[in-house]
Amino acid sequence: MARPAAQKPGQPGALTPRRPPRALPRLLPRAALAALLASAPAAALPARSRAAPPAPDPEARALVLADIHLDPFESPALARSLDAAPARRWEAILNRDARRAPSGPGADTDWALWRSALDALPRRRVAYVLLLGDYLCHGFGARYDRMVGGGAAARREFALKEIGVLKRSLEERLPGVPLYWVLGNEDSPDGDYAVRAGGIFLGRLAGLWLPPGDPTARRSFARWGCASRALPGRAGTLVSLDDVLWAQERRGPGDGSGAAEMAWLKRRLARREAGPLLLALHIPPGRDPYAAAHGRPAGFLRPRFERALEALLGAHPGRVRLVLAGHTHFDDFRLVRGPRGAVAAHLALSLSPVHGNAPGFSELDYRVADGTPLDWRTYTLDRGSPGRSNRWGLEYDFHRTYGTAFDPAGIAAAVSAIEAGGKARASYDRLYAGGAFTLSGPQERAQIRALEVHGPAPKSPALDPAPAH
Repeated sequence: MARPAAQKPGQPGALTPRRPPRALPRLLPRAALAALLASAPAAALPARSRAAPPAPDPEARALVLADIHLDPFESPALARSLDAAPARRWEAILNRDARRAPSGPGADTDWALWRSALDALPRRRVAYVLLLGDYLCHGFGARYDRMVGGGAAARREFALKEIGVLKRSLEERLPGVPLYWVLGNEDSPDGDYAVRAGGIFLGRLAGLWLPPGDPTARRSFARWGCASRALPGRAGTLVSLDDVLWAQERRGPGDGSGAAEMAWLKRRLARREAGPLLLALHIPPGRDPYAAAHGRPAGFLRPRFERALEALLGAHPGRVRLVLAGHTHFDDFRLVRGPRGAVAAHLALSLSPVHGNAPGFSELDYRVADGTPLDWRTYTLDRGSPGRSNRWGLEYDFHRTYGTAFDPAGIAAAVSAIEAGGKARASYDRLYAGGAFTLSGPQERAQIRALEVHGPAPKSPALDPAPAH
């Protein structure tokens, strides 16, 4: 994969603004100008020049990680050592006993890949980090039972320690930068799609992920896995959802929690406070292209929840600036069209390479003044290029690739260009898996058909009511 060598995270200049200010004309030689200013009395300089602070940076950046799937089950001996150790000792054990080479295609994220990604994360101008779910590895519960054992309570504690080590290592890499978390379908010690609304695990995660000064967010997360939190500065509000409660494959009893969460979202979108909303969830709306390519056309979500979500998004295109999701492990888009406008969604490339994709993480640039999204960049781990094996580099910049800003109108224009074919389609096919392979055939056709989601007319979804919260 060819990448601009000068745009790797962590290198000088990699995070400079795209349009640097023009240099002022040099009207005097530098030495003469310095002497003139040194000899001038303070009163000779305008007061505003002496006291004015530097102009604020007009852009800020968020880091986005999706589908980490950290795998601590490299061997039974390692798993048992971690199980017996307190959470604070996990990093030392993993640094000592884990493999040195990052995991490759067909495997989840091992400790070496996680450390490699951490070292590559940029630190300049990062306002916050958004994590889009699936922190536990595939088959977590069965592998724990096979290698360690101990029952449901012990499995839950192991899962909490694993998620905790991700949190601590991010806080060490980016001290003082707030973390925003979304729950994924694998994030349950009881199995895939088995999260229990109002259960012990959700309550413990609420205490781990959400600040103690925000009891409202903690309460909604402990009940349904959703929360509303202010973003730094004027970036608006992040509304995070546990749409695993709405998933086709969700396990467990029909306890009404999915309808209660949808009612919570409806109330949240109806509020009229100032500022944009960023909606974050793990499972994207719309069709499941993989199922469609294999003759099983279906959506990711149960039909009644899919219709309700589409109706709510279609009713608030101006309120919801952007939807961010993960789950598929690939770099993708969704455009939810409704009678009042379209809401754009971006699906982030996963860190886990289990589906053959290149491991990746992303940056979202936005305007400080109002939170407007401006650009999206994805970085990947290059395993195959001569001289660049196991090095992180820029895979693509949305603005440069599609020639438009990373805002709802720009994403809509990119989707239209991709559907039309040509250069935009070729870029989409190549970047879908972070450059690891190129989309083609039935899978490509299914992906193109899934880009647009035509929502129903906005109306009140006929779902079970939930208490005000």
